[in-house]
Amino acid sequence: MVCGESGSALITGGGISGLSLASMLVESGWKVTVLEKCGRLGGRASSYFDRRTGELVDNGQHALIGGYVNTLEFLKRIGSADRLEFTEPFEIGFFDGNADRHVLKFPAIPAPLNLLAGLLKYTAMSFGDRLGAFASGVRMRRLGASIMEDITVKTMMDILGQSEKSRKNFWDMLSVAALNELPERASAKMLRKVVEQMFLVKKEYMRLALPRNSMHDLYVGSSKEYIEMNGGRIR
Repeated sequence: MVCGESGSALITGGGISGLSLASMLVESGWKVTVLEKCGRLGGRASSYFDRRTGELVDNGQHALIGGYVNTLEFLKRIGSADRLEFTEPFEIGFFDGNADRHVLKFPAIPAPLNLLAGLLKYTAMSFGDRLGAFASGVRMRRLGASIMEDITVKTMMDILGQSEKSRKNFWDMLSVAALNELPERASAKMLRKVVEQMFLVKKEYMRLALPRNSMHDLYVGSSKEYIEMNGGRIR
């Protein structure tokens, strides 16, 4: 499908992928219809009204990184990129099961030194596990494409020999935050892509972005308005 040529397209599914494709096509002059069988758009990145609390509740991945080039281009296209707040350097604080606070902070230095520097100061893992996590991050790139295609994050951690504490306090959290999925189900191939983009490509990619508004405001409302404003239809 060449976006530079006008035509007609029927897109089944109004998740983020469908909305992103629709916005790209209408921008290029295509006549687009998006079909969504559920009552709301956005798929796993949407919001819903909780009648019990009277609040708008988000469903889906909140944290984005600077390496999500296509996602950020999509948000720029629909006019909602300014609803993201970037933190530099990358820093996240959390409490473990013992109520001890830890901070995961990666400095804005060239890759992969940013990953090494951040892990070396990360107190939620032993020194050996920190070095092991760094080595595994680098080794991921060497795993064959055929191996990575159909395995989960958990299986990849088994192959890389990561300890239980390393998984619990780093890899599992990264899997849930970046892929919105548990390591038992998350794609190893996708996590490797995230690690490459965050830690092994450009230091500019290591920025954490959090939405200032709801998931609906960030993705759904703006994309629906943009698609319909440019002649598309959503049913």
